[in-house]
Amino acid sequence: MKPPAGRLDEFLARPRRAVWTVSAPMMAGMMLQVAFLVVETAFIGRLGETALAAMTLLFPLIFTIIAIINGVGTGITALIAQAIGRRDLVAAERIGGTAIAFGVILGLGFTAIGLGVGPRLVTHLGGTPTAAALAWSYFAVIALSAPLLFVGAFLRFLLFGEGDSRTPTVVMIAATLAQVGLDWLFIFRLGLGLRGAALAGAVAQSGMTAVMLYLLLVRRRNLVKLHWRALVPAWSTVRAVLAVGVPNSITQLLIAFGALLLNLAVASFGDAALAAFGVGTRVDQVAMMPVVGLASGSVSVIGMFAGAGRADLVRATSSYAIRWAVLIAGGIGVCAFAASVPFMRIFTANATTITVGRHYLMFMVFVYPLMAVVMMVARILLGLNYPNLSLLIVAVRHLALALPIAYVSVYVFHAPIDGVWWGLLIGTAGAMVVAVALLRRIVWRQDPTLRAVRKDDVVEAA
Repeated sequence: MKPPAGRLDEFLARPRRAVWTVSAPMMAGMMLQVAFLVVETAFIGRLGETALAAMTLLFPLIFTIIAIINGVGTGITALIAQAIGRRDLVAAERIGGTAIAFGVILGLGFTAIGLGVGPRLVTHLGGTPTAAALAWSYFAVIALSAPLLFVGAFLRFLLFGEGDSRTPTVVMIAATLAQVGLDWLFIFRLGLGLRGAALAGAVAQSGMTAVMLYLLLVRRRNLVKLHWRALVPAWSTVRAVLAVGVPNSITQLLIAFGALLLNLAVASFGDAALAAFGVGTRVDQVAMMPVVGLASGSVSVIGMFAGAGRADLVRATSSYAIRWAVLIAGGIGVCAFAASVPFMRIFTANATTITVGRHYLMFMVFVYPLMAVVMMVARILLGLNYPNLSLLIVAVRHLALALPIAYVSVYVFHAPIDGVWWGLLIGTAGAMVVAVALLRRIVWRQDPTLRAVRKDDVVEAA
């Protein structure tokens, strides 16, 4: 079955415009989410330093959920984009059905695991008993709402794969705005504290998932039409999705594992340092979210170009997107450091926390542009069906460089907290060198479309 020419031919005719057509709505939606995180963190900051520390403790666990979602979801985006590039709508629809089935299965699995081991796990994350108790009050709600979170996210990735980022972004923006009001209501008016923030997120996520299901299963105006029979995926479809999704999920989980170990190192300097690191990671999200949006959009566009066999457009689009990513990340990093003190004061009045946070952001001015290259190359390789190479890049950053340097500095040489920040800087620089070398080999020294134009057997009967 051949899909209508429509969006694919428009993208092929104007590749640079295609990057922004897909990426710009993602960037806008992600920046709004980051703004929401700033507001929510400010709300939580009014509950005290212990509440901020509790949220910082939970960051690796929450990032684990995000890692699995982004790992499988970005793989789904890449495979659907490649199928549309080949004009193979049957494969795209089969992958879409698999996305929903995966969302249900993974969500239920996370609920069971989270409720089973969560109470014990949060006590081993490095914070005080009071912070751990607050952390569990938040995480329990997240675990219960995981199925809705997974399904809603995978539906967004499905639309990203066909090049429609506007529809899911509009839905996400509406849910985010609703969550701001729900946060204020649950945290302050109803007096639910940190648990109220989690409840607000669960309610907003439920509404977003319901709207996405209506759009895709009832209204059905999108290119990739979903049918109930596609919700029972064929094994060949599962295998194709897992081949991309599992390595990418491991990549994301490795990032979460690295964040967990960094949290433990930072926690050894006290709650004030941990709170500063937590606020600093919010700034990281501000700096990198536009790059994440650009990288995510590039997966769709480059996947389509690769599926269509256009190596020339893959190369040109890769260079174009990377240049913009470095420019955006570098500019935001400089602005973040220049405004670091007033920004930190939004969340806390503790002088130690502000000082540690400012020093962290000084290092990040240099990390962000390097990280932009690493992130863009990893997503480009994923869009070309090289997920294992993306895993290699992240492993170099975290396992080979950043974590060893941070731990040796802090626990062997008893260096100040800057030892952790040096680990992040050196690790990111090393990963960038590896990323650029891989990009040159895969994209410029050979045909980058080889894996994408190969017709995978993903449409056999279930």
